Amino acid sequence: MVSVKTWGYLGRLLGAAILGLLTVGCSGGDVSTLSGTVNFDGQPLAEGNIRLMPEAGATGHGAGAKVVNGSYDVPASAGLTPGRYSVMISATRPATPEEAARMDAGGEGGDDPDEEEDEGDAPAQVQLIPAKYNIATELSVTVEKGANTENFDLQP
Repeated sequence: MVSVKTWGYLGRLLGAAILGLLTVGCSGGDVSTLSGTVNFDGQPLAEGNIRLMPEAGATGHGAGAKVVNGSYDVPASAGLTPGRYSVMISATRPATPEEAARMDAGGEGGDDPDEEEDEGDAPAQVQLIPAKYNIATELSVTVEKGANTENFDLQP
């Protein structure tokens, strides 16, 4: 279980990386789209997020989209360029009071040394998707110029 503190840190890190890459400049007019499905344990993922980050040596910048009813669509307006990307898929639910107490006490989700202090402005969240598909992703995709489709079948 990963705490909202860790996801907050990752979100800020992802935002800084994207902003830095946009500041340096984009690689040109070769934009692509990526769409497909996300299933978890054989069922369409009801609601979540998909994020793509360029792998080492790749050009371009990250992009992402919402997953709704098992489908996602990264449009051309996101500026996705051809290349190899690491894929992070996440879905959360509010933590029960017991789970939140464990997180606050340094239990599950509280062992990350890079974790920042909770500012108290967001309720604790429980990550529903295993780390191997998000924070420690094993997923990747190669995006070609134009329209691309990639489906993800995630297992617990």
